[in-house]
Amino acid sequence: MVGFTDKNVNALLVEVYKIIDKSKVLKESMDEFHEWDTPIEFVVNIVDVVDFLLNLVLAIELAANALNDSFFEITSSAKLTAAVNVIDRVVILPWYLELIDGFLFRVLVSAVVCMMNKWIGKSWNLVVAGQSLESGEDFTKMANRSC
Repeated sequence: MVGFTDKNVNALLVEVYKIIDKSKVLKESMDEFHEWDTPIEFVVNIVDVVDFLLNLVLAIELAANALNDSFFEITSSAKLTAAVNVIDRVVILPWYLELIDGFLFRVLVSAVVCMMNKWIGKSWNLVVAGQSLESGEDFTKMANRSC
C-alpha cells in the first residue's frame, strides 16, 4: 500500500482493504483485472469495470463512515484519492497510459459517483451497501427494494 502524508487517506485505505477482504465480489473483480493485459480488454469488459467501480465506491463509503465515527474527518478528496490508489494497484496499464492513469481513474470514479447520485440520490443506504458487497447482489436493485 502506498503511504500518504494524509493520515486520513492511510486510515481509509486500511479500512477499505478490510472490506475488500470480506467482499467476494470485489476480490473476484480484482483477480479478473489482473488477467487482462491490454487496454482493449477493459473497453470490451466495460460493464465489469463499472460494476467494480460501483462496488469499490460503496466499500470506500462504508470505510469512511466507520472512520468518521472515530477520530478521522474523511473528505470527498480523501475518498477519491483512496479509490484511485486501489484501482492503480489492480489495473496494469501500458507505460504510456500510466502517465495519465491517475486522471483517468479520477474521472471514472467521479462518473460512477455521479451516476449513483442520480439513480438513488445522495444518501446511500450503507447497511444495504454492506449487504450488497457481502452477497454480490446488485446494490442499485437492493437499494430500490429497501426504499
